[in-house]
Amino acid sequence: MTTTWTVDAGAAQIPIDATLRGESTFTVTNTGVVDDTVRFDAVPGPGADKSWFSVEQPQRLVPGQNGTVVFLVRVAIPPGTPPGQYDLTGRVYSTNTDTAPEDTMRSSGRVTFVVPATVVPPKRRWVPYAIAAVVLAVVLSTVAFLVLRPDSSEDTATPGPSRSPGGSPAPTTRFAETLGAVATGGGRATYFVRSAAGDLWQFTADGGAGTWTNVKHPDGRPITAGVGVIALDGGSRARAYVLAGEHVWAGEGLGSSWSWSDLGGPDGVPIAGPVGALAEPGNIASVFVRGRDEHLYQRRTAGWGDLGQPGSTTIASAGSVFSNEGGANTHIFVIGADGTLRHPFFAGKWRWEGLGAPPGTRVELLLGGTAQGDRLPHEFVRASDGNVWVRRWNGTSWNWQLQGRPPTAGATIGGALGALPGPGDDLLLFVQTGQNQVWLNRWDAQTQSWRWIDQKISGSGPLATDGGAVTSTAPNQVVLFARSATGDVWFTRPFAPATTTPQWHHTPAP
Repeated sequence: MTTTWTVDAGAAQIPIDATLRGESTFTVTNTGVVDDTVRFDAVPGPGADKSWFSVEQPQRLVPGQNGTVVFLVRVAIPPGTPPGQYDLTGRVYSTNTDTAPEDTMRSSGRVTFVVPATVVPPKRRWVPYAIAAVVLAVVLSTVAFLVLRPDSSEDTATPGPSRSPGGSPAPTTRFAETLGAVATGGGRATYFVRSAAGDLWQFTADGGAGTWTNVKHPDGRPITAGVGVIALDGGSRARAYVLAGEHVWAGEGLGSSWSWSDLGGPDGVPIAGPVGALAEPGNIASVFVRGRDEHLYQRRTAGWGDLGQPGSTTIASAGSVFSNEGGANTHIFVIGADGTLRHPFFAGKWRWEGLGAPPGTRVELLLGGTAQGDRLPHEFVRASDGNVWVRRWNGTSWNWQLQGRPPTAGATIGGALGALPGPGDDLLLFVQTGQNQVWLNRWDAQTQSWRWIDQKISGSGPLATDGGAVTSTAPNQVVLFARSATGDVWFTRPFAPATTTPQWHHTPAP
């Protein structure tokens, strides 16, 4: 049974004192018939940051039949914050594993607070005396140098080059891993990446420009790995799944307004690594991880489920996850420790099947998967022969098809941006090469042929080995993201891949 919550702010505005601190209360009511545990998050508005807010006992048991609890939110604004009006919202949801957070999520009205202008303290009277002391020291040292300096006939050291007073440039953020990209409405696309410090960063591309936002990490726990990102409500909000502190966490929001939910993990089974995430019809979401018992686990609305293991081998990779038939069937592809492609899929119930490897090879890297015309699943891989292969379902059986490599001297497949369905029955696979190029491998349903197309990226320098990302912002419109080894991001305007060469733009790491 799903609990219905209400959440009411104690006041419309929070008074902020001279130390830039304040407090407010929020009353949460359980209008259901059974007791339930609620999680309260303080969600910052534009310009505010989640680190400003702390919630006393954010998770509480609330009696059913209109039982209530009161949450205390403390505000501590860091010095140097620009003066002006900011706001926050109280958000609550059930923590029981029978429901997904979005099924019970409710929010309060907006609560505002004003950051006053900083008062500059008066100058101390000792400053003139300090200046006089410095001047006196300079005079005395100059006199000493003139009296004690060596004769011009003696050897003297050659002066070194002078240093500029500006110092070295500010360090940039080092990125460690791409999580993916999603369309976020209005032709915009948002790219998610984990930093080496364990923060989640997002870059929202809007035409040829974009904005970086540090989403940070959940409750002081650095992120150790990304699982995946999905879009909900038609792109009005994004959800990122990450691993932190031995748990799966879901971060939700857009821009600077984000909240984190602890999804825990499979009962009694430590998490070994990420597999992927999937958005299903009706704003239902699934996240998949690998347990240390080598089983695949799914977290959906009904809590954690055990999907078993791939026969006689173990899972040796993260996964490629997508659906077809309007979301009725879920497909997951992973690499087994034996170098074969393994396929757990849902069609009424979960089943595993082994799909082998291309003739005489082992599967080395998953490049992405998608469904042709929403019917026929395809999974692209790089095999140990260095070529791209696709494992495709033709309606009655699986078969391997050789895709080769981009037609440029010495081309090697270095990573993937991902795969998408094209218009009609077209298929699109975007990869990057070890020669720092981005290529499209396109299936043209009209001519019944595959074709490699150079995407004309230039000046990027060495590309990061974990690949980039691709997302579709509208029918037959895609946006590409590629990350350089130094952390800079290259991105395109939305373009029609079948007929248009993309325009690339560049943004440095924040």
